Amino acid sequence: MTVDLKKLNGRIYRVITKIGRCADEHQIKAFIVGGVVRDFFLDQPNSDIDIVVEASAPVFARHLTERFKAIHVRIHHQFGTATVEGLKGVYIDIVSARGETYPYPGALPSVFRSGLKDDLFRRDFTINALAICINKNHFGDLIDYCDGLKDLRKGIIRVFHDQSFVDDPTRILRAVRFEQRFGFKFFSKTRQLLRTAIREHFERTVSSPRYFNEFVRGLEEEDPGRYLVRLKNLEAMDFLGKAGQIRPRILQGLGEALKVPVAKRSFKKIFFLAGLFSCCTKDEILDCGNKFQWPREEKKQIIAMVGSWHHFNELKEKGKQKEFLNSCSEVVKYFIQIMTAVNGMV
Repeated sequence: MTVDLKKLNGRIYRVITKIGRCADEHQIKAFIVGGVVRDFFLDQPNSDIDIVVEASAPVFARHLTERFKAIHVRIHHQFGTATVEGLKGVYIDIVSARGETYPYPGALPSVFRSGLKDDLFRRDFTINALAICINKNHFGDLIDYCDGLKDLRKGIIRVFHDQSFVDDPTRILRAVRFEQRFGFKFFSKTRQLLRTAIREHFERTVSSPRYFNEFVRGLEEEDPGRYLVRLKNLEAMDFLGKAGQIRPRILQGLGEALKVPVAKRSFKKIFFLAGLFSCCTKDEILDCGNKFQWPREEKKQIIAMVGSWHHFNELKEKGKQKEFLNSCSEVVKYFIQIMTAVNGMV
């Protein structure tokens, strides 16, 4: 099957065409893979482009800098990858085709150079295991070893094997994130494996910061409230401790309150985390912040917001909350407004 890549954003199309031509010059097979291919078939924009080459990514990246003077490439020698920079609004990562093994459950994988097929089969779900060739003679050819396109068209999320959530429990969170983002359903066997992973607390085999960082990615979704409610209903929020006991209706309320476009959009994640931990004391938040390795500034902001919310409620009982609100920063004041609205909903 050959697809018309001209349907991509024009700037992205021109860039990947040039990269494909450079690959041809050096007799290297190159493909766009993963999310950008998935979203291409879903007619959704995606400016994060992953390119897999059946060669050394750093070496190919140097070829690009020689071929295109306007492109700046940053090479990550530790991981054998490269990032194309200097393209406004377009983000391109180049990696060598590789396979991987997991030495034990939850471990970071051991990777080895391989071909495209191994690279696609190491991915999390079939819908993310699609590739499109960008070499001239096969430009637009779809590579689909695992019926990922069929699953995509049916709206199904499917893992590759029974050990998928054992190998990498962060896939629990990604599965729910994609389910809610696209309105998809889990393949029956995948749903069983997911519920087992949650019930048996597979996330405990992963470092707390790594698991929490994956969790936070869901807060950046268009409707993070729906993602959080789904996690709660699946009983997949125990890793948050006391904050994981929050009622679904509070989570839904947070999602509704933060759907409204605001100038403080950059604080959206902080608002959500402060809302989640609004039932906790300062010491409990500090413990979680240390456990999950929150950046210092984020930890301070969350503690300040939650502390102000608690103080506001104390003053509210005495009818003195207005004076306190006037002394708050705009960000803290907005958080209190959100929490007041949320509690009004429930």
